Amino acid sequence: MVCFSESTLDHLRFLLLHKRWSPVGVIVSKQWLWDRGGAMVRYLRPDHYDRRAEHDKPWSVRHDTRPGNYSDWTHEREWRVPTPDPEHPFLMLGPQDVQALLVDRPYWQPSTTVWHALNGSVLPPPAPGMVYDPAQSLVSGPWATVPRLFWDGSGFQWLTSRPPAPAPDPGA
Repeated sequence: MVCFSESTLDHLRFLLLHKRWSPVGVIVSKQWLWDRGGAMVRYLRPDHYDRRAEHDKPWSVRHDTRPGNYSDWTHEREWRVPTPDPEHPFLMLGPQDVQALLVDRPYWQPSTTVWHALNGSVLPPPAPGMVYDPAQSLVSGPWATVPRLFWDGSGFQWLTSRPPAPAPDPGA
């Protein structure tokens, strides 16, 4: 499974400010998740959680409000997407699939490194005229065109163009 959170901007602000989550992420549509077999998880009472069917186990989270057993993850509003191959548990995600990227620096730039999709090794640059097979590689260069939502530590700002990277500090 690949897990996602369905957060409103207000809830995301809460998670970033009070739970200190890292301000980086991928924003996709619910329809995109649904089209790939995704769905919301079910938050189940302990007695229901213990009796759930085998095929429901990946989609279930125990919800318990009893002292000493407390488990409440409902704030995550989690969605899960099954990966098609347990031997290679990843979800192909291209720039065309992404509504926006949540970034922590206004000058963030995507890497131009290419990774092997199955083993994570860095691939050498392609020879002139050579194109990597997208099923075998993850190329991050096209991500530069995806809209970005910048978190400045207290609020959000949509970035419509890539600002230049800050100049190096001459005293450093």
